[in-house]
Amino acid sequence: ERVVPDTQEGYDFPLIRYAEVLLNYAEAVYERDDKIENEDLNISLNQVRQRVNASMPALTKEFAQTHGLDMRTEIRRERTVELFNEGFRIDDLKRWKTAENEMPQAMLGIKWKGTQYESWNTPFSLNDDGCIVVETGRQWADKNYLYPLPSDQLQLNPNLGQNPGWK
Repeated sequence: ERVVPDTQEGYDFPLIRYAEVLLNYAEAVYERDDKIENEDLNISLNQVRQRVNASMPALTKEFAQTHGLDMRTEIRRERTVELFNEGFRIDDLKRWKTAENEMPQAMLGIKWKGTQYESWNTPFSLNDDGCIVVETGRQWADKNYLYPLPSDQLQLNPNLGQNPGWK
């Protein structure tokens, strides 16, 4: 017998974007091997770059070396840019264990000074490089790398200790 009314099904929505799959692949290969081959970049990260802008140069080992780029940083940067505003950033920072360095930094927006928009009023302040300062004063505590365990779960199992920093 059918228990779900017809009105509550039939809505498709994405659970994961293909770009995320490709970026996950590039990151996983690099983290596994501490390197990534151009072939792996071409079947993953570079597909994302080409979709956005066909004239964007491919990220290759040679490109990174020529321009003094760190490949891990570039893979992470590509993920940050592509998945902007999709709710991944804080989990990425936790996974990479870089939140203690990234979170206290000022959150910057676009470069404003020296652009065609410079004559417009902006409600934000600008840093010394002419970029919009969106937010400052963010803080990070190491305990935030892990969530606190729910108190009801701790009561169910007294041998289970709370995550560090959460009492």
